[in-house]
Amino acid sequence: MRKHLTAAAGLAIVLAGCSFGDSATPDTTSPSTSTVTAPATDEATIDASPTPDTPVNEEPATEPDSVTASPSTPATVLDPVEVDASALPADVATALRDGGGELATTADWTQRFGATELPTLEGPAVHLIEATIQMSPSADGFDLVDELQWILVASTSRDDLLDQLAGSIDLGGWNRDESISTIDGAECVARDYSSPDTSATWTLQGCNFPTLGGMVSIGVSHTTTATSVASLPFLDPSVTAVLDDIDGTVSELLVTFGSPSPASTSTLTMTLTVDAGNDDDPAGTLEDGALASWNKTSGEAGSVVFAGSPGSHWTVTNSTVQFTNEGRLAP
Repeated sequence: MRKHLTAAAGLAIVLAGCSFGDSATPDTTSPSTSTVTAPATDEATIDASPTPDTPVNEEPATEPDSVTASPSTPATVLDPVEVDASALPADVATALRDGGGELATTADWTQRFGATELPTLEGPAVHLIEATIQMSPSADGFDLVDELQWILVASTSRDDLLDQLAGSIDLGGWNRDESISTIDGAECVARDYSSPDTSATWTLQGCNFPTLGGMVSIGVSHTTTATSVASLPFLDPSVTAVLDDIDGTVSELLVTFGSPSPASTSTLTMTLTVDAGNDDDPAGTLEDGALASWNKTSGEAGSVVFAGSPGSHWTVTNSTVQFTNEGRLAP
């Protein structure tokens, strides 16, 4: 997990075409096929707009609280850490936009995916640049990983911000393992927290970019275990209906927000894999039921693909059903 956060800490600089050690004007040639135009407002409020070929689904309709037989548990919402931050260096912000990236806010994430149990950094010039929701099978049920990462130019030091985040979690008494590293000139610290009383772990990480206007990157990651997965309707209104139709169970989930790949302007990708259970013909069941209004085509290796709104589709085989969506976090 620490490697993931460390890599993400350099996201803004990678997109900007800068090294960590200098503040030269970045190469703003976009790696994607289209350019995102920035609003003519303060850098603290800039955001990217979706491109015509990668729109995001409309907000899903209200769904039942759970996609499994287990009831959902309300999230424990921690108090946010309010940060006094100034605008990002103009060259970094410009290069991020020209590269198809988004300078989103914490509110963009929580409005899309609901309340988070992570502590958050909030302020008018605090930008969310990476986030993850991941679920995978484990011996005890499911390993759940939630991550958020921000970039900002703060009047408060990196270490003080990490202390404030740890205080909001109430990690007093937890074991803390701290490591320091230098990555391409960025000064980074990672704090891993564990406790013998729980299998949950926390990682708080921060990096300084002193040559880029005092910019810092702050990340928080929480890993825990759950016996079932509940409350997933944020993916798409079709999820609950598909699960009900084939009596399926969720086996894996991955939601990522970050930099777009050179071949895509999408910053947000979602994948949900479902075990089709005892249904001998899940494609036929779904064609007559939950996905009757979706466009059916033949996929690879004998699979059947149901396409819905742009960027959203289900891929069905005899054993698994997979939902994927590509778009942007803050259209």
